[in-house]
Amino acid sequence: MWRHIITILISLTMVQMAAGKNPTALELLGKYTETQDKLQSFIVKYEHTTYQASTSLSGRLPRLGKGQAGGFYEFRFDGKRRKKLDCMWGHVGMSPEFTPRDKAKYRSRLWDGETFFQYGGQEKHASFPFGSVTQITNFKDNIEEGRKTFCHAYLMLRGYFYGDYERVDSILRNADTISVRDDTQSIGASDCYVINAVTKHGKYTLWIDPEHGYNITKAIARKTRGDLNSHGLLKGKAKALFSMKNVRFKKIDGVWVPMEADTYCSKTWSKGEFWKSSGHTKRTEFILNPDHDALGSFLPDDIRDGAKIYSINGVRTRGYTWRNGGPVDESGRKVDYKSVKPKK
Repeated sequence: MWRHIITILISLTMVQMAAGKNPTALELLGKYTETQDKLQSFIVKYEHTTYQASTSLSGRLPRLGKGQAGGFYEFRFDGKRRKKLDCMWGHVGMSPEFTPRDKAKYRSRLWDGETFFQYGGQEKHASFPFGSVTQITNFKDNIEEGRKTFCHAYLMLRGYFYGDYERVDSILRNADTISVRDDTQSIGASDCYVINAVTKHGKYTLWIDPEHGYNITKAIARKTRGDLNSHGLLKGKAKALFSMKNVRFKKIDGVWVPMEADTYCSKTWSKGEFWKSSGHTKRTEFILNPDHDALGSFLPDDIRDGAKIYSINGVRTRGYTWRNGGPVDESGRKVDYKSVKPKK
């Protein structure tokens, strides 16, 4: 009888152990990817504020020092096309000059699936200067190259970390080594799984929150010599660090979406020059599956008449301006930017 009881207890213990076994790293990444796949079409508006410190790589200034900067942003995406609008204030790009909020510097980048538009101005208000410039590049024969032109900066809540052009789940699927810690870690009210990985892009630690769609609720990424960075391999004593924490989520149309987080980015070059940024990102609006075509989400309709055309398909242009939805030459004749042959 006792032998029978002991056998039952052992069986129950084994069942409990099996039930409590953590999912594998690939299973967790798969859950994360499933959530991201539900966010293939949206319009998001967000604010980003940051304190930055840097040395000057140009040597003109011994040190730029700390400078507060921020901006109001909008990002539109439908799985292929994307448009990003930036209104930036403060010490933009670590400039010593301070730009007031009411005269924020404006920039937009648009990838309409065939052509890349980059538009830069000084201020987004009634006296918007005609000195702003537009760059147009048609990639109809090389769509993949066109996609690469679009930067994912400040899209950390979408899994694109500082120094990476690939989303983090894609990077970790090709990891050299990857594992899940035995013990979960409590962050807020959630018990989170912790993934450790060594990749060609560096070392990553991710905290996956099963209570909020298996989203990333905390992350640390470190890069050192030999690791892939957005500008190639790090060399010498160069290193980079990215971290994200204090992530807040909101359920939108049945999908958990990260809405707010604290981030930290830093890079040190071989000779000791450095740049670092401590920031906060807050999404103020998230519209899932909007009617982009009805809204004209991917039209270059923010480019003001009179804006100078800097280049078309890599060819420098003189006297070209933007007029009535497209470029015109010095004589005011419309220019078919798709027919301009790129410079070899």
